[in-house]
Amino acid sequence: MKNIIDWNIISRQRSALMGVAIIFVMMYHSSCAWPSDFMMLFRCGDFGVEIFTFLSAIGLSRSLLKNPPLDSFYKNRLLRILPAYCTIAIPMALFLHFVHGASWRHVVLFSLGLSYFYGDWTYWFISFILFCYLLAPILFRLKKKIGKPFCLFIIYLPISVVLHFYFNDALGPWDLLFVRFSTFILGLEIADFVLISTNRENSRKFSTLIISSTVLIITCYIFHLIRPLPDGTRYYLYMIMVVPICICLASLLEYIPRINIVLAWIGGITLELYILHEHVCIVIAKYFLEKPILAFLAAFIAAIIGAKTLSILTKAIVFKKSTKH
Repeated sequence: MKNIIDWNIISRQRSALMGVAIIFVMMYHSSCAWPSDFMMLFRCGDFGVEIFTFLSAIGLSRSLLKNPPLDSFYKNRLLRILPAYCTIAIPMALFLHFVHGASWRHVVLFSLGLSYFYGDWTYWFISFILFCYLLAPILFRLKKKIGKPFCLFIIYLPISVVLHFYFNDALGPWDLLFVRFSTFILGLEIADFVLISTNRENSRKFSTLIISSTVLIITCYIFHLIRPLPDGTRYYLYMIMVVPICICLASLLEYIPRINIVLAWIGGITLELYILHEHVCIVIAKYFLEKPILAFLAAFIAAIIGAKTLSILTKAIVFKKSTKH
């Protein structure tokens, strides 16, 4: 008996799904820059972070399956993040210091993508993904040692819930990381089905569970749109939604190859778009505050051009340095 769900479809469509995720995030940025009634529909765009986190865990699992040396693994991850990030972050950090009086400690932490841990939300996801990169090899090996599907996730989830609902004030910025880290661990667990598919019986059972829960998930999300849930509760709902939605989107994208190609191209510059888009929105908002749809399109196009330019520039620098060594 074949699996009900083709789990490998997530791996095949990963780049296009990353493109969908960054479009969600840009919608969210736009809803913050232009708080009109129409743009409020884009507030659900922060769901894109869950897609990113889930797919990143699968991508890291693929790399870790090759048993790379730890120094090589960390080097490759940092080379993906830091060159593009530092190109924008260092000038911003210096601007904060010389114009707004930010401390040199803040400048250093901001430049390294670590300022979120000290209360600066500007690039919180950079801090979060670096945190995930740091722990990924440890969790991957722990998962292999346990050897039971979803055991790691089942252990972590109640810890995350207790920390969020009872200690969120004491945790400060770490609270959001512990909540959304649940999705990362879920991605590490799902990677067994997406990349390996060794346990077919468990895969069939989990496929049935996903299909039967989809209606409930959609119902909960519609309720959330009518009466918004608190942030922590909403993020746990996102975590439950991310797997079936990624499967549905990936299945749909298989039948629309032209859109698939465009989304995969956008998926190749997601980091650069994340770094630039919110700031582009802030600049454009000064001129198009009363025209949110036009402003959204202008910011989208400007961010795409800037992100592709940044990607070409940083890849050229990294490639040049790597060839020298």
